[in-house]
Amino acid sequence: MSQPVTITCIASAAILRGRFVRLNSYSNGIPVVTQATDGTSATGHLIVGVAGTAAAAVGDLIDVVVQGRVDYAVASAAIAPGTTIGCTADAEVKAAASGDFGLGTMLGGRSSTGATANDAVCSILLSGIRILVA
Repeated sequence: MSQPVTITCIASAAILRGRFVRLNSYSNGIPVVTQATDGTSATGHLIVGVAGTAAAAVGDLIDVVVQGRVDYAVASAAIAPGTTIGCTADAEVKAAASGDFGLGTMLGGRSSTGATANDAVCSILLSGIRILVA
């Protein structure tokens, strides 16, 4: 089984583990990220992945999964396995809608039934590439 692709980033604010992050800038060749606030094409936010570690403060180094399986993402609602996923205003996983950037695929919930729910931990597969959902 292959390992997820991760990069080290600098936090520009507090970031929760399992939430989507977006690119803010670069500092000495290291990406600077903040927790994502929108995944629609209208905002132009460059969502780069899911925080693998939390950041308590500005300047903390965190791991960000940019491609592959993430087993600690946070769902915003019930989402069926196989659904193309996007990002909510709270940096949670949602079912992608028209005008969203598709960031990957829902694999399932981490509960005993495999269901997802609001604020439930879920497994996703990040594609490593953003696609615009029509």
